[in-house]
Amino acid sequence: MKNKLIISIVLIHFLLGMNLLFAQSDYEIVQNFKERVSNIEQEIRAADSLAALSEVENNIEKLRSDFTANKELLDRSLYPDNFDKTIQKLRNTYTLRQGDFTQIDVLHTEVTGLREDIDTLNRRNQELTIQFEELEKQTGERIAALEKTVARLSALLQKRDQIVMSMIDSLLPPSFRDGEDLSPREKQQVLSEAEESNVLYNIKRAVNDNIRFLNATKLQPDDIEDLKNRQENFTKIWKSVGPTMVEIYSEKGKSTNELKDIDEAFTRWHNELNREVWESINDEFAENDINLQNFSSGKEFTSVVTNYIDDEIKNAEEKGDAEAETSYNKFADSTWYEEIEPNWVPFLIDNDMLTENDKNSIEVSIASWKDTVYPGGFNWLYVIIAVLVISVFILLFTRKPKRGDRQSTVTDQ
Repeated sequence: MKNKLIISIVLIHFLLGMNLLFAQSDYEIVQNFKERVSNIEQEIRAADSLAALSEVENNIEKLRSDFTANKELLDRSLYPDNFDKTIQKLRNTYTLRQGDFTQIDVLHTEVTGLREDIDTLNRRNQELTIQFEELEKQTGERIAALEKTVARLSALLQKRDQIVMSMIDSLLPPSFRDGEDLSPREKQQVLSEAEESNVLYNIKRAVNDNIRFLNATKLQPDDIEDLKNRQENFTKIWKSVGPTMVEIYSEKGKSTNELKDIDEAFTRWHNELNREVWESINDEFAENDINLQNFSSGKEFTSVVTNYIDDEIKNAEEKGDAEAETSYNKFADSTWYEEIEPNWVPFLIDNDMLTENDKNSIEVSIASWKDTVYPGGFNWLYVIIAVLVISVFILLFTRKPKRGDRQSTVTDQ
């Protein structure tokens, strides 16, 4: 009986030991699984490239394979997760980390591409800069050459004009200039010389070449002054001869069409010269971003400029102080008083293309504009008006009496 009791006790201890052994083995399995999961998570975080991360994928697959036989144990031990969820979480973490590296690689590729583009653009920019500098040099040389060509062409035209004017002047005998009529023999001689030297063709060619020169170049006031003086002299000489030439050609049964063409050519030359003047003045405004309507006479010029100023005065408040001041300074300081008034206005007045009253009217408008833009300052408008009034009084009191007035005074005495 005693032996049976000992055997029972020994059996019980053995069974308890076996249960404890199995229990300890399940615990180790779960802990081992958790430890490997933790290690894989660290490997995912520590991976510094896609190549390093690809090894982690193998470890996840190996973890799943090694512990599939313990799935039921792990399902019970990992609650609320289970074996499949834990493996899936690792895969999700891996995929996210893989996406990071993919995005980094894409960005790296883009950055590399951008750097290559920048390098290409920098090289291209350097090439263009070199080309620009070379073209600028060539342009400067060509402009200088062009200016020399224009000057040489102008000199040749002037020389040719002088020769043609001398030919015209020599057609008629000195007696004609003294008021005597031409004899039939003299008229025939004039006709013969004109046809022999082809004077009419040379006159028309000279005038048309001057017109072409005007259309092909942009001239300054001094250049136009010389051209205008030459044109007026040329016209004067032709008018002293032209009517007589028409008379001679008509009497001899010759066509006068070429003579009419010459008259029309001189008219075109005069008109083109005036057009060049007004167009050059408009270009001066346009170069300072002041867009005016076209004008072709002093009256139109005065009207266009004063209307522009009136509009600027009306819109000054809407523009605001800064913009209004910029507009005024650009027009008055940078254009009118810098270029137009000193360079062009004297030419216009000397050639009866603009009057003193027109000029004063424009400058009164400019003074009014300044008073609007810069209120509270010294009002030059009143000074200008006062000067104009004083000038009128001076003209009235210093005007020389007409001849009739002097005779009346003598008669009264």
